[in-house]
Amino acid sequence: MGANPTRAESQLIAAVEAGQDQVFDPAKPKASRTIRAVILADLLTGVIPSTPAKRQCVVLHNAVVTGILDLTHARRSQSDAPLLLLEAYNCEFEASAKFCDTRLAGLRLIDCRLPGFKG
Repeated sequence: MGANPTRAESQLIAAVEAGQDQVFDPAKPKASRTIRAVILADLLTGVIPSTPAKRQCVVLHNAVVTGILDLTHARRSQSDAPLLLLEAYNCEFEASAKFCDTRLAGLRLIDCRLPGFKG
């Protein structure tokens, strides 16, 4: 993992650890609900080992994802298992997402804005 997680990223990590959705308030400023794509990728691949066995997914609502979410050729850390399920609701991805040759348990992008998708 790169730099230290921001407050919003720490909230997401804690929610995943607890097996819960991370729901950000859409009325709050973007800065308070911004997640770097690298943090999201680290959660999905297990680089941040915070996902309990009972729930193999990352669920976020009303987040702003910055940077390119590049999961090209990605696999779970320490295994060949598929990446976790990603569910995003009403999220804004500021850059493209790349999922080429990725084993993902599932992907749900509901009411999200995404400038590009390669998969």
